[in-house]
Formats: sequence, structure tokens, C-alpha cells
Amino acid sequence: MRPALTWVRKMLAFPLSIVMVFATLPEGALPQAQGSYAGQGAPLSPEELNSLVAPIALYPDALVAQVLGAASFPDQVTNADLFIQQNPTLQGQQLMLAVDAQPWDPSVKALTQFPSALDNMAKNLSWTSALGEAYATQSADVMAAVQRLRAQAYAAGNLKSGSQITVVQQSPQTIVIQPTNPQVVYVPTYNPAVVYGTPYTTPGYSTGAVVATGLLAFGAGIAVGAAMSGGGCCGWSYSSWNCNWHGGAVVYGGGAYYGNSAWHGGYYGSSASAYGPNGSAHYSQGYNPSTGTYARGGSVSTPYGTSGAAQAYNPNTGAYAQTHQTQTANGSYGNTEVSKNGQTAYGQHSTNANGTTTGS
Repeated sequence: MRPALTWVRKMLAFPLSIVMVFATLPEGALPQAQGSYAGQGAPLSPEELNSLVAPIALYPDALVAQVLGAASFPDQVTNADLFIQQNPTLQGQQLMLAVDAQPWDPSVKALTQFPSALDNMAKNLSWTSALGEAYATQSADVMAAVQRLRAQAYAAGNLKSGSQITVVQQSPQTIVIQPTNPQVVYVPTYNPAVVYGTPYTTPGYSTGAVVATGLLAFGAGIAVGAAMSGGGCCGWSYSSWNCNWHGGAVVYGGGAYYGNSAWHGGYYGSSASAYGPNGSAHYSQGYNPSTGTYARGGSVSTPYGTSGAAQAYNPNTGAYAQTHQTQTANGSYGNTEVSKNGQTAYGQHSTNANGTTTGS
């Protein structure tokens, strides 16, 4: 067992350029009915919820579902984002198989198919955490906020069908957004302060993450066809997710999904990113009162590769963990240390340029 003071000193001395978030929430938390507010303190108002969901309300329905679920696991979001950065050669089915082996929630695994959306959540952890807590504690209100904003964008003429998305107004209260080609999903980017006709400022959301225009812009499409979806290796992929707008909840695998039910205590943290001509650096730190875990960490990407590290400590249980990972053109290597109740386990691995992995 390591004293909290010793851990804090280690953390303060740890180079910020290679530290990443590494905290673990209870896996497989049981969903619970969300007919009323289930959190602590006062629930968010409709106006506050509008601002909170503004950055993702115009995503396709299934992607909205994945984001809302994954937002209740912000620590896993940062781990998944770093995993994607450190494994740029993994693509398609190979990536899905690697992700399937990770101890993440299905919603987080699903978002690895959409690295831009995942990275945006990792770089805006305060917003991600607030969104996840809102969905976990007042899911129907969050879903209603998404529909309010879709109606505003639709009325302003900024939400319409095209080659990337198909927009259908099923009723005055329900607008559905689906990929025009069911085999390819496009992630829209837009400015929430412009696209809805009413300016929205989202707390904890970096203005650097939004585009200047009020129109929806789209990057490259992401293949999610039969070979890349539920019929492939992984039941958590795109086709397994949807939104039940009338029931006020995300749908996963045909049933209502409410995210991490243990997240009602909130998440307190901060993050920062820096970009330059030779690469980028990302840093995060936070505390999860639901589990009592403190964590901080970050990563650095340069033309030579990506390096990241993470540490976490829970003074209530004495559990401590740290990991270091590096990815270059010649392969990857890393090591992990986990200790609890006076017992410590070490592990290390390396992967060559051909993808051959060794570990211990």
C-alpha cells in the first residue's frame, strides 16, 4: 500500500509531457430506470441541457447514442483515445478485434470506429463528464434537449438531407438523422453558436474544437457495413446502437441503455492540449468521487511516434497503477505496474513493425 502523500509527490514530479489519464470505474454497472432525476443536487434546466448537448445533437442517431453512453465513462474515453493514437496501423476488422479485448464499456469501444468524435471527447473532458452525468441522471431530459436543438437547426435551414445524412421529421417533436448510405457514416462538424439560429456556449467545451461556419461540414466517411458491424466480430459496433426518442433513452442491443449508473457522484477534472509544427501534447487530471480514484496523465505525438503514460491511486483501497506506452514506425513497447494489498504485478510488451507481439 502506498501513502497518498507519496503518490501525490510522484505525480507532481512526473513529466507532464508523457502523462495520461488512467482511472478505472466499476465495469458492467447495472442500468436502472431513469423516469425521474437520479443524481445529486439540482437537475440541469432545459437551457443548461441545450448548451450541453449542442456539440453532438446533429450527429446521426446511433452516434448520439454511443456518445451519450461513453460520456459516462470519461476515464475510459481518454484511455481509448490514447490507444487509437498509439496504434495508427490498426484499421478495420483488425482494430475492432484489438478494441474488443480491452476492458472498456461497449459505448467506448464503439466510438473507436469514429476517432474524431472520440478525440474530441478526450480533449474536452470537463464537458464529456458533465454530458455523461446528465445522461446517467436525467436521460429523458437529455434526449428531449437533442430534439429541441434539431428542431431549431431544421427551422433555421441548417439541417437538411444530403449525400452524407438523411433527415426525417417523423413528428413535430421528433427528427431522425440517419446515414444516407447505411454502409457509410459521416461525422458532422459545426459551430453550435451559429447552426441552431440561437447561439449556444457549451461550458467546458473548447472553442478550438468547433468550425467557423454555421453549415454542417463532413470529413471522410467511416465504413460500418456488414463486415464492420454487428455481423462481424463485435456486438458493440455501430448497428447495435440507436435512440428511442419516445422512450427517452439510448438503445443498445435492442434494450434501453443508461450508461454508467455509478457515475452519479460526478467527475472533477481538467485537460489541456498544445499543438505545434512538430506534433502535439495532451494532458489531463481528475478525481472520480464515485470510486475515490485520483488520476492524471498525458501523451505526446511527434513525427517519430507517440508516447504516453498514466498513473492512478485510490487511497480508500490502496490500489495503485501506472503504465507507459510508446509507438514508433518500428513498433511499440510499454510496461505496466499494478499493486494492491502489498502485492505488486508487473507486465511489459513489445510489438515489432510486422505486428508480432511479445509480453510478460
